[in-house]
Amino acid sequence: MEEKQIPKQNESARNIELCFLLDVTGSMQPHIDECRDSIKQIVEILKPNKTKYAGIAKLLRLSLIGYRDHCDEKQFEILNFTESPEEFREFVSAVPADGGGDQPEDVFGGIEKALELPWSSQCGTKVIFHIADAPCHGKKYHNIRCDDYPNGDPKERTETNLFRMIKEKDIDYHFGRIGTTTDKMIRVFSEAYGKEIKQYDIKKITMTESVISAVCHSVTVRR
Repeated sequence: MEEKQIPKQNESARNIELCFLLDVTGSMQPHIDECRDSIKQIVEILKPNKTKYAGIAKLLRLSLIGYRDHCDEKQFEILNFTESPEEFREFVSAVPADGGGDQPEDVFGGIEKALELPWSSQCGTKVIFHIADAPCHGKKYHNIRCDDYPNGDPKERTETNLFRMIKEKDIDYHFGRIGTTTDKMIRVFSEAYGKEIKQYDIKKITMTESVISAVCHSVTVRR
């Protein structure tokens, strides 16, 4: 991983809130495990005594939103922001990869839950890092044949409204790409976001490298 030099200007940018938005259906178990196992290294790299990253994080608050699909009995797994990597690991360790129904998932529900987190005005850098191998419902977002809701979100939420709220809350949205099935969705999301969404191919680089790159990018553009 290449070294980053972070300018020492806007100090509030070093107060970081990082939300992992994660598809936790059956096919995602390896990525849930990697999320759990990588968090210690992510925290160690970002904390102030690591001069390689110039102490990029003065404060690091972590959260996780796991989502499944409308048909699942337990649709969401929610950990509110914590400064404890141990609490994060324990929570993720208890999250089972199951459910899902058809191939698309309730991505909009996951984003909505992430927006409902208690994001702090004291944190100058806010990041959602979304990891998924399936798109949201609606033929507009994918070319999959089997979709229980081909006309889109059954609760009539739209990417336009969700990304408007992401921008209003000054949250950076990054995407961990696993396969091609999400490509069309991300193109549509980028239009709603008003800029190209930065994607990280987590099959080619580790989750740790992807998340560190995303956080460093978000901090740098704020400083």
